[in-house]
Amino acid sequence: MLWLLGGCVALYVLVVALIWFAQERLLYLAPSHTAADVARLAAVTHTVVWPSADDFRGALAEPARAAGTVVVFHGNAGSAFDRVYYASMLNPRGYRVLLAEYPGYGTRPGRTRERVLAADAAETLRRVRAQFGAPVYVIGESLGAAVAASALRHDPGLAEALLLVTPWDALASVSADALPWLPARWLTRDAYDTASNLEAYRGAVGILRALDDEVIRPVHTDRLLRALPHAQVWSARGGHNGWPDGLPGDFWDEVALRLLRGAERITPSRS
Repeated sequence: MLWLLGGCVALYVLVVALIWFAQERLLYLAPSHTAADVARLAAVTHTVVWPSADDFRGALAEPARAAGTVVVFHGNAGSAFDRVYYASMLNPRGYRVLLAEYPGYGTRPGRTRERVLAADAAETLRRVRAQFGAPVYVIGESLGAAVAASALRHDPGLAEALLLVTPWDALASVSADALPWLPARWLTRDAYDTASNLEAYRGAVGILRALDDEVIRPVHTDRLLRALPHAQVWSARGGHNGWPDGLPGDFWDEVALRLLRGAERITPSRS
């Protein structure tokens, strides 16, 4: 019996150690591309590499006339070029769209850690403001919502409005929910505490929740909403990755009118 108990303890410790050392790979599903891949993807998606091939930070999609710039921080899997959907929705509504890329993704060097991604996201927003001027808006999708919130923590004036798509409250909370049999809160190295990071943010905030989200359970969105009581809320049928097909038909018009153009005259509401 003692041998069996000892074996179980040893196995548990081994699993804990594996989670500790492998969590970066579990959280950041970063694809790699060559420079030729990036050029090909830019051509296929009708975007341009921004600001240049030698200093790649994202894919830029320009409308005929731009009323502002929307910077999109994507989720943990895929790359900036997988999110051309946002440009197809917002370009016709008069918004320039930058599909931002993270360090460690695509052709970009760097570590995939919160402090690195947040600092890089803040620098991207500064460059966008310097080149295109205000207003600058941010859309953060899943991990990207957490990256955006972390970037705005120390410089909340970088964006006039923020749309969080399928966001979480804090990564440790999500980890504890997903792995209740592990001391997940203590194992999580990157905090990504979205609720805390947006305490000082005074711009307009919108939240899109997926009603059938199988990755970020509703309890985490509810906790975030308690921290952001004035956020506008929209709901979509579908799961964590299938929400675009379940959006109300007027969703992007609503976002443009009530969140982006209405950033300085928002009446808090729920829908």
